[in-house]
Amino acid sequence: MLFNGILNFVREGRAQDAVDLLRSRLAVRACVVRGGRWAPVKAEVLVPGDVVHVRMGDIVPADLWALEGSVSADKAVLTGGSTAIEAAAGDALYAGSPVRLGEATGQVTATGTMTYFGHTAERVHTAQTASHLEETIFEVVWALLALDGVLVIATLDYRVATRKPLA
Repeated sequence: MLFNGILNFVREGRAQDAVDLLRSRLAVRACVVRGGRWAPVKAEVLVPGDVVHVRMGDIVPADLWALEGSVSADKAVLTGGSTAIEAAAGDALYAGSPVRLGEATGQVTATGTMTYFGHTAERVHTAQTASHLEETIFEVVWALLALDGVLVIATLDYRVATRKPLA
């Protein structure tokens, strides 16, 4: 049981590290129109409807609907795919995707945990799957507990049958 506890502790730590990494990727800056002028802000303060400009080297700060321009964005962090996608006016760009080429202006459609990236982070955080090793350990533990129960009953039956004190 101690081994199983240590194993679970290590797995929880790794899962938390993965979630922290995913969340840290959302902590980027964006160039947004505020008060009729372009201004740099933290991605955390973006709201749906904001107009954002992204260019080569930026990380898309929120899910966007491209209004003008075109970019090549890497969706590997989201899908695992190794090829970049081309996005022009009318296409979607997803938070967390690095922009490899080009520039585009887009309207924010989702932010934070409501983005495609945010949904992925939440799924990782809430995933509860047992490994084959964990299942095997649980089966062994239950078998040992059942054996202990049988031995206790057998010992008590022997004491009663031979009229010896139960203590």
